[in-house]
Amino acid sequence: MAKVISFVSGKGGVGKTLGAILTSGEYALRENQVLVVDADPTQRFSDWFSESIRRGNGPEFMTVTTALTKAAVAREVQLAHGKFDYVIIDAPGTEGAVNQEVLRQSDIVATPVKIGRDEVKAMSVVAADVAQVSDELGLEIPHVTYVTELAEVQKSLSAYATLHNFIVKLQEDGYSTRILKTELYSRNIYKELRNGLGPLQIIELNPTIKKARLEVQRFVTEFDQILAVGKTKITA
Repeated sequence: MAKVISFVSGKGGVGKTLGAILTSGEYALRENQVLVVDADPTQRFSDWFSESIRRGNGPEFMTVTTALTKAAVAREVQLAHGKFDYVIIDAPGTEGAVNQEVLRQSDIVATPVKIGRDEVKAMSVVAADVAQVSDELGLEIPHVTYVTELAEVQKSLSAYATLHNFIVKLQEDGYSTRILKTELYSRNIYKELRNGLGPLQIIELNPTIKKARLEVQRFVTEFDQILAVGKTKITA
């Protein structure tokens, strides 16, 4: 069975598609067969993939398809089982039936968050949606959030502490949400990837790229650890 990791956020511009690009590239580097389901009407992942191929930087072991309806998402995931090792879903940036189906199909739901009040609120909406779908399925879907576009100076801000305290409060209220230890820093290479450079993992190493590569390896390793446990049955 393919493992399904979905990147979901109701707020645009927080790094949802970047997370999908970095994660799919890391699994493809390991020679896993990776299917990326682009369920976001903006098609940013598909645009990146097409431009990378056009420039001769297309990733191996990666297939990209589009699924803009609830039925299409379910179909693509079901067809992936037995053919692919991982399915990465780039979800729509708005709530709705498609996002609900994405959650149902997921082994992990990952939500990027910048340091800021509005971003934390958007993440909490996803946490509530994951909890609702988990209750419907009788299975606890792991929900993780991770900090994006981080600058070192932000770690001393009250908003940084507020985010971590908010996650603790969600857990106390019974939500499955946890925050990843790995934080994605603001890096020029992450922004430049969108210009068709292909996945980070094929770019020639230099000290700057090496830092980013190590960061992404730690990021994906945390997904591996969660997938090893899997979804757990909800008991009354």
